[in-house]
Amino acid sequence: MAYDATKMADWQISEAAEVNMPTPDEWRDRLGLQKDEMLPMGRLAKLDFLKIIERLKNRPDGKYIE
Repeated sequence: MAYDATKMADWQISEAAEVNMPTPDEWRDRLGLQKDEMLPMGRLAKLDFLKIIERLKNRPDGKYIE
């Protein structure tokens, strides 16, 4: 089905959006997270920010560029 949000019902839009949605494992690889820092919940996942912050605490902060 061609994706046209002006002619589709809400459930059709969400179904079409999920077709190409990456899996939690693909997101973990893209973001450079460790396996225990992401809790998969079906097609979605929860990030354990405390573990991520603890692992990255000794890295230098990013710089703001305007």
